[in-house]
Amino acid sequence: MLTLQGRTMVITGGAGNNGLAIVRSVIEQGMNVAFFSSSLKKGQGAVDALEPEYRAHAVGLSADESGYDAALAAVAARFGSVDVLVNAAGPHESFPLEDTDEARYDGNQRLLKTAFFTVRHALPYLERSRAARIINLTTAEGRQGGWRPAAAQACARGGLISLTYALARELGSRGITANCVCIAPIEGDVPAHDTLPDAERARLTAMTPLGRLGEPRDIVSAVEFLASEESAFVTGAVIDVSGGLVMG
Repeated sequence: MLTLQGRTMVITGGAGNNGLAIVRSVIEQGMNVAFFSSSLKKGQGAVDALEPEYRAHAVGLSADESGYDAALAAVAARFGSVDVLVNAAGPHESFPLEDTDEARYDGNQRLLKTAFFTVRHALPYLERSRAARIINLTTAEGRQGGWRPAAAQACARGGLISLTYALARELGSRGITANCVCIAPIEGDVPAHDTLPDAERARLTAMTPLGRLGEPRDIVSAVEFLASEESAFVTGAVIDVSGGLVMG
């Protein structure tokens, strides 16, 4: 049994099915969770998407570069600590190189900026935790360039992996671990406009050694382990949860 009871997780971008699957599972094991979003409406919307029995252990807050400190102070006041930070925010949009203008490029890079500043502002709280954890969720684009034209997304997702390594080295002496979970396409966690066509799904399935695409529940166990006190000697790691689509 992993030690999660009484710990508090802050998750950015957790309103999709992947994030909600993580949140439901860790709450069941005794954690409290704060959703950080770009607006209070989005953050509260993530809480509202949970079943009633989970909502007493969750809060939705608005956080950006000017609002992190207030949001984190509210989490500490409500739950008593900030122990785990999960950076799960990020766009699904992918564009070929010739269709990527500066606005689309900057939209992808926002996920890296959000992760960086969330960590920076959360640092004083993480330093007070007896088992502080940073977990960055990235995708196949950042590991091997991905499976479709998506150079701008690859830049940002790859940057998240490099940030993980840098944080692991810089913060290890303070007892804070930093790790990354790299996921392949997940059924049911993409917006409607980005749903895979049947032919693309078949191609991806054929490329995946385990013979299927991922589901939100596949990510949960990896995140729970990295969030637990038992993962104390794991830092700077990238765990591929991709059915073998991503290797190395």
